[in-house]
Amino acid sequence: MKSRTKQIVFSSPLVVLLMVLSLVGCRKLKELATIKVSSSSTFDIPGAVALSAPYSFVTPDVDNPNTGKAWLVSSAELEKVTLTIQSPAGQAFRFMQSVRFFLQADGLPEVEVANRTNIDNGIGNTLELDVTGAELKEYLKKDKFRLRTEVLPDETVLEPVKIKSDLGFRVTVVI
Repeated sequence: MKSRTKQIVFSSPLVVLLMVLSLVGCRKLKELATIKVSSSSTFDIPGAVALSAPYSFVTPDVDNPNTGKAWLVSSAELEKVTLTIQSPAGQAFRFMQSVRFFLQADGLPEVEVANRTNIDNGIGNTLELDVTGAELKEYLKKDKFRLRTEVLPDETVLEPVKIKSDLGFRVTVVI
């Protein structure tokens, strides 16, 4: 009777399929992990930027400390960008009409990762950008990457404005 029970259980295609799917599904859950990666940098907008003239600048290269394990990256995207004016005191983002962030890396096309248009004149000194959801896996696999920022002023700023950018990435890795 025992051998007959074994034969029935393992000869049923549905039971075998369910067993295989449950094993594969559990293994896949263990193989992927999502981590949060943060990066901060500062940039300056010089004083006397002309009204309605786009101003663009590139940050210095950002070294990627994890390139030795870059092959583990399964996917990556920018989750959050927050800009905060550090100086001059009392300066608000009302001087900006729009701002766009692009990611650059050697051998890859530039990709827009965040933006904010039609910035309200009543905004304070902190600005959240809208992220594009672009896949950034290949950029984070590089030794270095750069951010290009494009600002369209709404009014002339008379003195330099120092801005801190805080970026939050969501990275899925194979473990």
